[in-house]
Amino acid sequence: MAKMIFRRLEKKYLLTETQKEQFIERITPFVEEDEYGRYTLANLYFDNDSFDSIRRSMEKPPFKEKMRLRAYGTPAPDDPIFWELKKKFDHVGYKRRIVTTCRAMEEYLAEGSPLPDSQTFRELDYERKRQNLRPRIYLAYDRVAYYAKDDHEVRITFDENIRYRWNRLDLTLGDEGCTLYPMEQHLLELKVNEGMPIWLSDILTDLKIYPVSFSKYGKIYEKENMLQCSKVF
Repeated sequence: MAKMIFRRLEKKYLLTETQKEQFIERITPFVEEDEYGRYTLANLYFDNDSFDSIRRSMEKPPFKEKMRLRAYGTPAPDDPIFWELKKKFDHVGYKRRIVTTCRAMEEYLAEGSPLPDSQTFRELDYERKRQNLRPRIYLAYDRVAYYAKDDHEVRITFDENIRYRWNRLDLTLGDEGCTLYPMEQHLLELKVNEGMPIWLSDILTDLKIYPVSFSKYGKIYEKENMLQCSKVF
């Protein structure tokens, strides 16, 4: 059974093409590439009409949370997708999720048709209604993932070609969208259950790769606000 509850220490780094090549060369003896190779992650992020969720997150509070739907690639209406509530406190991420389908989720959002009952569903349903959340942005990116040979809970991922759209908020409609960053920039994410392995910490230090505060949704919201301001002035 797929894991439905996660607790992980998470850190992000923004790398140039050269830094990425050097980093991969150094970690190669310690890691294996994920069995799925390169794949696309497609997401619908939830927010209210005032975008309070992302605005709070961008203020960098000690605690923040995001709700999203996630699919691997472009799903058909009855393919499995994940409805997730992701919370973060002091760089530690907690994620709860359930499996559903695009068709079932559409019926739930449009008509209130309940999804299979569980404690996690009740929690997600409560938070969505309490905060008046609905899908507000489509966000996709291509990912290559690695895990440590001696500890598969140590995950290393590169996210590239981050793209988004504000309309056609349906996971089944393909992964086209506006590009957030040039192709030569790469978002590195490290996820570990406990402390970071010494070999990994040493490589980051040697290559002068430092953590950054980075939210894909937040960067898109910030970029779009700047575009609106430039139109006004």
